[in-house]
Amino acid sequence: MPSAAVAVALVVGVVVSLGAREAVLTTLAVQGGGLAAVGVGIASRRRGHRTLGTALAVAGVGAIVGGLTLFVDEPRALSYTLRFLPGLIGVPLLVGTLLPVRANGSRLVCKLGTGGVFLTVVLSGLFRAVGELHLLLVAVATIVAWDAADNAVSIGEHLGRAATAWRLQAIHTTGSAMVGLAGVAGIYLVRRIAVSDLSLAAFALLFVALLLFLAAIRG
Repeated sequence: MPSAAVAVALVVGVVVSLGAREAVLTTLAVQGGGLAAVGVGIASRRRGHRTLGTALAVAGVGAIVGGLTLFVDEPRALSYTLRFLPGLIGVPLLVGTLLPVRANGSRLVCKLGTGGVFLTVVLSGLFRAVGELHLLLVAVATIVAWDAADNAVSIGEHLGRAATAWRLQAIHTTGSAMVGLAGVAGIYLVRRIAVSDLSLAAFALLFVALLLFLAAIRG
């Protein structure tokens, strides 16, 4: 489903863009392989290959958990681990609930998954790992990812997981992205032109205001 693909691409892109190094990239790759195994396993069980399907699904889950364990255990700066761990938990949660082989996605899991990625965004801001404009853009990208994932689940519930509704999904996701980018442009202009000495606290308030505005538009 197009919205699901957009959501997955956005959350992975957000995590990678926040200064991800080899450990994060390796973990994402392992998780991708694990999720593929889970998907093939579930599909195999539905086709009657229950033993093979179960083995593949269990192996896939093991790969996902194992990748996270290796990431946590590898020696590195604590701030780096703290920043990326929520996102590395959130990405497989989101992808897992949007897998085409699932009967229905879960809005709750979509929120948990994108919430984990968003926490990585917030922590990156707190640790000053990225610039202000970068922070705003990845925050908006995460919210658009949540919106797209929620939309994919909604369409799946009403029209079935086989439905595409390309035009409807494209209009919905594009609209959300445009609203978010407009908000980013407004805050960035205020930061750079109107009050160039805007404090970090004031910037944080504007940032929160943008998120609340996007949530209100989404509702």
